Amino acid sequence: MESTLRVMVVSAALVLTGVTHPGLAQDGAPEPGAIEDVAEEKAVEETVAKKECHLFGVTWDGGSKRGALERAQSGLRGVIAKWRAEQGRNSGWRSDGVTIEAHQMKPNPYWRSRVKSHLYYRPNVRTATSYTVCWKGVISTAVCTSGAKVCK
Repeated sequence: MESTLRVMVVSAALVLTGVTHPGLAQDGAPEPGAIEDVAEEKAVEETVAKKECHLFGVTWDGGSKRGALERAQSGLRGVIAKWRAEQGRNSGWRSDGVTIEAHQMKPNPYWRSRVKSHLYYRPNVRTATSYTVCWKGVISTAVCTSGAKVCK
């Protein structure tokens, strides 16, 4: 049986909206009598809001859940490593300040438009750097989509 690999890369800038802190009015101005250091909180919020992230998802099939799971996670690590290596030296994506964390991606089935709830293998597998969802395939015994969020 021939294996199939599907890769999804989604770029996104994280933007905080509707975030309020004690001592801040809806418009971001300090409320009368606010004791907290509002300027420092606002600076932290603005820094977080400008964080740049990319979402990666890899789908692999296999003869077993374990096989598909291992291949999806390994494929995800490989795609992220290759993408980071391809980024420019001064882009910041190759530095130690980059974080990789688990992110649940929408399943990416090959032969179906969606995966019905009774077809999922439970439980989902979450590690520090990936979130993997597996289901019974049409042709393959198992198919898994593994996802991660890479930020700087």
